[in-house]
Amino acid sequence: MLAGATRANRNQSAWEQTYRALEHGNARNQCRNQSAMTQFPLEIQEFARHFVDMQQRRHHDDYAPVTDFNRSVIMALIGETERVIAQFNNAPANTRRAFAIHVLFRTRRD
Repeated sequence: MLAGATRANRNQSAWEQTYRALEHGNARNQCRNQSAMTQFPLEIQEFARHFVDMQQRRHHDDYAPVTDFNRSVIMALIGETERVIAQFNNAPANTRRAFAIHVLFRTRRD
């Protein structure tokens, strides 16, 4: 959305820079910022909560010495993630763009 959604209408280097710009720790903190998140519609708020939950789960599963993967649980998580993404994509483009800016860039206070 920021650098162009299709190859035909985007600058490749700008797209790559935007793609690589997300710092997961900052994004998590921004998604947890309740006062900021209330400005977004519920679809985006749910996406933010899901992002935080899935990031925590990934960290646990990546770094736990013994992790038991259950196919039905994993498939349910994939289905839930697809649902949350579909709802996110139904939010107005201007609010999705504002959310992308919210998680990509730090808020500067003077």
